Amino acid sequence: MINKTFSNAVIWLRVLMCSLVVFVHTAFIETPAIWPQILHTTIKGVFSCLAVPFFFLVSGYFYFAKLENPFTWKFYKKQSIKRINSLLLPYILWCSLALCSVLVTAFIRYKIGEITYEEFNNYFNISYIIHSFWNLEEGITNVSILGTTNSFSYPLLIPLWFLRDLIIISFLSPIIWYAIKTIDKFFILIITGFYLCMFWQITGLSAQCIYFFSIGAYCSIKGIDISTLCNKFRWITLVISIFIIILFTITTNNNTYAYTFERSLLSIMSLITIIGWSKYVLINKSHIISLSSSAFFIYCFHGMPIYKTSVINFTHKITTQILYPPSLDNIMPCILYFIEGLGNICICFIIYKILRSIFPRLCAQLCGNR
Repeated sequence: MINKTFSNAVIWLRVLMCSLVVFVHTAFIETPAIWPQILHTTIKGVFSCLAVPFFFLVSGYFYFAKLENPFTWKFYKKQSIKRINSLLLPYILWCSLALCSVLVTAFIRYKIGEITYEEFNNYFNISYIIHSFWNLEEGITNVSILGTTNSFSYPLLIPLWFLRDLIIISFLSPIIWYAIKTIDKFFILIITGFYLCMFWQITGLSAQCIYFFSIGAYCSIKGIDISTLCNKFRWITLVISIFIIILFTITTNNNTYAYTFERSLLSIMSLITIIGWSKYVLINKSHIISLSSSAFFIYCFHGMPIYKTSVINFTHKITTQILYPPSLDNIMPCILYFIEGLGNICICFIIYKILRSIFPRLCAQLCGNR
């Protein structure tokens, strides 16, 4: 059964989280001042702890929300068909568009003499094409409590790693359901331990994906109201989150993406906090619904390679040209960062509106008919 309170919170939180992802990927102007660098590192570290875990949690919750009987092949088939349309097909389309853009760019650069034939040929290598859809770019590094490290990789269009992992975990949903039904809370203890200790990281099935999808699935299967549960702990998790953020700021050494015990704990605490406080936020629901339809497009498009650049790189090139006196080194980089992030969101939204008006069917397919 779908809880109305949580469902309403998800509508505007989805827009917020997609915006946070854009800010995570928004570049920062280099400055000799230390405080803007600390602020930027902290913001990116905190935002990245919130956004994708929220998406995994919501996905796990809604996957099982309409499961009224024991898990059956009929239910699995129905959900799988939905995920093929809403996840797999958009994933293939977005990856294909990104790859085509890179290949066309490589062809143009070769023709005008910017790259050699060998460099040009590398882009058309079958290995490069295959890896573009799965693990082309080196990704996040995990640091376990024992000090060991492991990492996973991104597809060519980096934000799509979330979709890739979600597709895999969705098709493994019978295992999640069986584990919850047979060992119940012990399953949650096991995955919580693995997630906090950072012993697991595999391309296509990250620890973050397994943990938050399973938590969402557990709450859905057990009929737990996530909003009410988070609301009970919102104060204590807020205090813990602030403490971890301070600790994170002091010890991060500018590695905003390395997953450690502290960052894993922060992602849990901050997510409980923001969901717990979400019911107290007064927002015009009709406006948010109209924006939420574009959220998925913005999430995917902001990193799309477009001839040696992308939306986020384009806006960064503009903001780096803005001159200001050295006396403003402590404030202007921060102001320009937020302007740049909002600019990225606005550009993506405008492109979405144009595409939807000219090619509505293509736009719908790119967005998984959301």
